[in-house]
Amino acid sequence: MILQYTGLRHLYASIGVLVKADPKALQVLMGHKDISITLNIYADAQDELKEQNAEKIEDYILSLTSESASQDMDELFSKIQELDIYSLEEKEVINYTNEIKRLAIIPKIEKEVKELILKISNLDKDTTTDDTQARLELVYSLLSNMEHLKDQTRDLKRDTNKCNDDYKYIFNYLQTAQYLVKSMSRATEYKVVKKPAKVTKFAINY
Repeated sequence: MILQYTGLRHLYASIGVLVKADPKALQVLMGHKDISITLNIYADAQDELKEQNAEKIEDYILSLTSESASQDMDELFSKIQELDIYSLEEKEVINYTNEIKRLAIIPKIEKEVKELILKISNLDKDTTTDDTQARLELVYSLLSNMEHLKDQTRDLKRDTNKCNDDYKYIFNYLQTAQYLVKSMSRATEYKVVKKPAKVTKFAINY
């Protein structure tokens, strides 16, 4: 039986690491007739886990030098927010993309996005329907662009499918970063729009 699902492959690979099983034991566990199938799956899963851990370590190291790294990232994102990206030359787009890839601290950005979503999700009972819809759209923008930025950063760092040579992909990465930064800025400045206060009638006795 050849395991086709990445999640299962990772599960069995993790079991192999945890119990320090030899290839033969893993072969029996995974139900493979040929030991080469086991070794190939195990090696592929191990390589992917190593890549993921390397990215986490890189992000962690960046966060340790957080003040300077975070300041550099904030300054870069502040510039990107104001860019007219459609008027940039190809070389400029590539330069900005490389800077985002180098300076973006994904865990820090994710944390900020989560905090902003919590902030704008606290609906007041007097909030208007239009305001509720605006909040939902903003939450969706934050979530979707955060996921895109995370995936694209990973792909560019790994050069998945040679995406560093694909100008359309690179431009889309810069576009995603700008969309996310603008959404975060809107969420930071968000003001609750309330219904007009009701006028209460009362009697006055003379």
